[in-house]
Amino acid sequence: MTLTHFAKTTGFCLNHASMVEIGRSNGGPRFLKAAANTLGCEIADIVENTRARP
Repeated sequence: MTLTHFAKTTGFCLNHASMVEIGRSNGGPRFLKAAANTLGCEIADIVENTRARP
């Protein structure tokens, strides 16, 4: 899937999707939900786990 197609499918602009892809934005809850729906996965599957491990 191209970034352009991904952005159109999620309903967000290409610039916003690009900023999330390169790590300059976390996207926010609405973006993450739309991204997970578009990719057919859970939000937890696409976000980095930042919890400290024991």
